[in-house]
Amino acid sequence: MTRKEFEKLRVEIEAQKFQSVQLDPISYGIQRLLFEKEKFKKLIVAAEAIPMKTTRAKAERWKRKLVRADTSLLRLQKVKEEMDSNPKPGMFLQTMRKTALRA
Repeated sequence: MTRKEFEKLRVEIEAQKFQSVQLDPISYGIQRLLFEKEKFKKLIVAAEAIPMKTTRAKAERWKRKLVRADTSLLRLQKVKEEMDSNPKPGMFLQTMRKTALRA
């Protein structure tokens, strides 16, 4: 692969748009991070195929972004798990009202 071919591929990959129908911000964020991680992986593989300093520098930058995306993804997944395991505040209030009416 030549540098020109790499740049063309890079532009194509970076131009990909994320599409989602998720209304929940946490789920949307998780899906978007997974999409971004796949883009970074493709970019890294393409950059490492070119033996040039500039492409190696770009690959290193994308690797750092990949690590940050992993960290953010873990944080969002933890928040989602906590939200799923804990009862929703509205449900708690409804339960409290029902028990107060019975008393």
